Amino acid sequence: MQRQTISVALCTYNGERFVAQQLESLTKQIRAPDELIICDDGSTDQTLRIIHDFIRSAPFPVELHVHNENLGSTGNFEKAIKACHGDFIALCDQDDYWLPEKLATLESCLINNPGIGLAFSDAQIVDVNLVATPTRLRESTLFTRDLERRLLSGEATQVMLKRKVVTGATVLFRAEFRESFLPIPASWVHDGWIAFIIALFSELAYVNQPLIQYRQHSDQQIGAVDRSLRVILRRQPRFNRAEFHKQWEQTLDLGEFLGRLSFPNSDAVRSQVLKKASHLKARAEMPERRLSRIPIILSQYPAYRLYAQGWKSAFRDLVAENHG
Repeated sequence: MQRQTISVALCTYNGERFVAQQLESLTKQIRAPDELIICDDGSTDQTLRIIHDFIRSAPFPVELHVHNENLGSTGNFEKAIKACHGDFIALCDQDDYWLPEKLATLESCLINNPGIGLAFSDAQIVDVNLVATPTRLRESTLFTRDLERRLLSGEATQVMLKRKVVTGATVLFRAEFRESFLPIPASWVHDGWIAFIIALFSELAYVNQPLIQYRQHSDQQIGAVDRSLRVILRRQPRFNRAEFHKQWEQTLDLGEFLGRLSFPNSDAVRSQVLKKASHLKARAEMPERRLSRIPIILSQYPAYRLYAQGWKSAFRDLVAENHG
């Protein structure tokens, strides 16, 4: 069997605090990458100097692309993915730290299971100094055993319409699916989009062990959510109208993209996407008065179970005081 090649797509932007540690972790992989593609989004700190220093002694080929204008995270990853030459592509954030077995473990999933298009793993949540916290990523994303079972038994798109369970920094996918998910709409974060579109055509695999250290710090774009009971009890329920509008627009963009795409079970998936969009629109337009919300929440309750946290989300929408 011909050896499969792995590209790592690393996106950077003003990452001088952590990028050297991430680059170091790539050199310690049991299964070394065949190439590292770095796309920098116009850094103004010492990020590029650190990268150039690394390139001089890197144990694998490194290709650096520097953008003249800032593309944002999603646009930057799209450029990096397009530049990859490998059979498999791993997505890499500048501020994490990969454990040595990451690439070897995920590559094994894809090689031993030809029907799997994307494999992802759990992660250890760490603080700014890479000190482990008691929390793993799956706890933060509420990726329950039931959702894991459903995702692995052919219901991946339904699971991902309910909850974001795939984090890009833990992913390895087959490059052959690249043409199916590009271009990525600006309204989406790249990882959720890539996982959903690949799931239309193939199975997904989940490795229930941390393969990266997922660093939490004040400068990151997206981090893990603290779901400890202490934090939940302290948090004032908020009705974030703007967030529901954003998610509604994302879902509409997904529906429009799927309308141009041919894939198995397309009618059922498109119907689910439209139902989720309708649910998000109802939540975005929820009345100010609590009593007026009751009939809407009751009529939407089946959708709360499918696309949110069921009665918990319905109750939060009922009692929330602040609208945004």
